[in-house]
Amino acid sequence: SFHRSVYETMNLFCQTIFKSSSSELSQDHQDDAIPLLVWKSCSFTIVSIVISAMEADKPVLGALSSRHNDCLSALIRFCGIVGSNFGDPKVIRSHSLKLLSMLLEVDTSNPSVLEVDMFGLLVSLTYSLPSLFNGESAAPLPSCNIQDLHILRLLYTAHITQLLLNPAQLQDIDTDFDVNVSAMDCQPLLDIVHIIQEAVPQTYPQEYLADPILVWKKIMMGSLGFLRSCGLFYHYLSDVATPAELSSAMLLPEDEFSFLARYLALPTSPREMLESDYS
Repeated sequence: SFHRSVYETMNLFCQTIFKSSSSELSQDHQDDAIPLLVWKSCSFTIVSIVISAMEADKPVLGALSSRHNDCLSALIRFCGIVGSNFGDPKVIRSHSLKLLSMLLEVDTSNPSVLEVDMFGLLVSLTYSLPSLFNGESAAPLPSCNIQDLHILRLLYTAHITQLLLNPAQLQDIDTDFDVNVSAMDCQPLLDIVHIIQEAVPQTYPQEYLADPILVWKKIMMGSLGFLRSCGLFYHYLSDVATPAELSSAMLLPEDEFSFLARYLALPTSPREMLESDYS
């Protein structure tokens, strides 16, 4: 429990987010909506920081001022206690199941996979999923354990699917670099492409279908924004130090991908990513 003045300050923060984010919701649904809106505001803040750093050609990790560093750390940690202090455990479990269904169930009420903010979903699931395994009690604080790794791999796989569903956004990505993977390692990407072509008829560039390594290079670069956001989020959630290389503005994008994947415990081979027991 918190001191009354601290609790009132946290409640005021939640109410402010609610009023600025969701004027369409009635007062009756306010308590149910607050945790989700606070988590969404957290993911939006992180993505905004990442985009600002990228546009300024600054490293995402290590480029924040001390004030911004303290504010982001406090926001991410605050999100961990929102569900237990400003939400009913039953409602938090319901949120978690609904979020999972957006990815794992085919339902007309769910948005298209292309409409889903995968990083926002990752943040919300990180804070809500533990509630499913804690009985009637409030959800425990996320601890960056194996469950969080499963969430990360699931959402990263979904993000890769988004990129493959829209090959046009990969067209202008520079792939003039070498990777330590073989065409066989990248074949699972083409398997997904073939499934997509059967479900959503579209013309894929012939060079993609002939060169799975090229597709992987484009996925590596296309997913950097997502991985940067994840790196920033888990750094402040876990307090685990990031590699010093990620603080360098001179790091090449392909090397940044490798360091981020290593930090996030993600494989750098599509076969390991898409054909593992985790996937």
